[in-house]
Amino acid sequence: MRLVALREWMLTTSSRACPYCLAERPVWPLWWRLGIAAVCPVHRCLLIDLCPTCGIRLRRGNHSNQRGLLSRPPLPGPGECGNRPPGGPSARGGRRGGLCPQQYKDMPTVAVDDSLAVLQLRVLAIADGAEGSVAGTSVSSSEWFASLRVLTAMARLASDETDVSVLPGYMAQAVAEDRRRRQTIRSGSASHLGAMPATAPHAMAYLALASAVLDAPNFESGAQTLAPWARRQADLQRAAGVGDRLRKMRRPAVINEMMAAVAPRSSRVVGALAAVRPVGISPCHVPHLADAADYSELVAAHLPGTSPLWGRRFTALALARLAGASSWPRAAEVLGMDDGKAIRAATKVVRRISDADAFWERVTLVAERLQERGLVDYAARRAGLADLCELPDCALAPVFRPLGMSVTPQRRRHAAAWIWQRFTSGDPHEAPAYRQEWGNATAESIRAGWWRFQTRLPAPAATALDAWGIVHLSGKGIS
Repeated sequence: MRLVALREWMLTTSSRACPYCLAERPVWPLWWRLGIAAVCPVHRCLLIDLCPTCGIRLRRGNHSNQRGLLSRPPLPGPGECGNRPPGGPSARGGRRGGLCPQQYKDMPTVAVDDSLAVLQLRVLAIADGAEGSVAGTSVSSSEWFASLRVLTAMARLASDETDVSVLPGYMAQAVAEDRRRRQTIRSGSASHLGAMPATAPHAMAYLALASAVLDAPNFESGAQTLAPWARRQADLQRAAGVGDRLRKMRRPAVINEMMAAVAPRSSRVVGALAAVRPVGISPCHVPHLADAADYSELVAAHLPGTSPLWGRRFTALALARLAGASSWPRAAEVLGMDDGKAIRAATKVVRRISDADAFWERVTLVAERLQERGLVDYAARRAGLADLCELPDCALAPVFRPLGMSVTPQRRRHAAAWIWQRFTSGDPHEAPAYRQEWGNATAESIRAGWWRFQTRLPAPAATALDAWGIVHLSGKGIS
């Protein structure tokens, strides 16, 4: 369970508890071992983490090692703590082997507001599989908890006294303790921004802070709440000279979209977009990669240090923004683009734009060139070729064999990727043909095979493939 405990919010060697529940019925619910367990919704009290007598986590057994279930005397009573403190009477042959006699029912508790009990019930329902909501957007339970992790990390990194002042004293104290611990511990899971809250007060504090975004009625309200954290995070990163400390954390699409909408570094670029005149294109008219000549002639000078592939991808995203997409993640979504690559392109490349007005001017010229050539419904083409993983033997044999080229399974797939690139203007490495297993072939060998195929493809074969693609799309009513 150690590997699981490192990535999941769960207690594997201890448990939290409600003394009132244990007094009524000596049963330990499994949810008390969840990292988000903080409040007993029945008795409206904070769960207990540590025994007040021995100072050890409940059900831990020993200060340094997990005891497990005792099988030999002395055994604790059913309502007793039973932990064995270090240096206790057991080392001197004392009574009851040094087991802590603290009664669970006598442990002091902290009363909580009804609103926190309701919040705990909602979180438990989502943990049990119910659908969640993030800023008015319905998400699965796994997406909701991924959002909670990211927001908890942001709260640890960027919340201030204003955020914490609205919390009850015990929760504000927990946040302050967490901040001090992370400042003194520089490595290990205890200092990790996405680590499980250490105690019930910590868990309740971060649930309350994150709920301001999670329970926002709509996207705009959630983004407005998130904006101060995003600004402070950017300021801290700039002062420390480091990159995004949360870049390795999984971010659901709605969180990504809000972050893109409020990120300070891109605000000047997005702000300049408001002054750009409308253009007569829709997102469906935008290819995955902007035309290579258009990019090199018009946009490349505004993206210094950017590779042509990433620059063309970012220009396509910018075209989608120009066509009406509200954010970079939304632009990636409407283009059917790989979300991870799109976010990496946007966050890295947007920082290199020194003159936002001139950049959007050039992107507008690219849009005008698309119109001059005749608008193409690239979205329909991507949909029409989504299942094209290989060309049939009968399509390649009449062309390849007279040229002395054999028709192999690899060439049939490379030919499908060639057609996908030709008609969608996309990155060939994202073609459907390369998303399936290729047996024992490595990614490097597949890339090398593609390079050989497209550089050595004879002109007659290319013409035949182009004609086949036209007929194939026409059969689906796509031009």
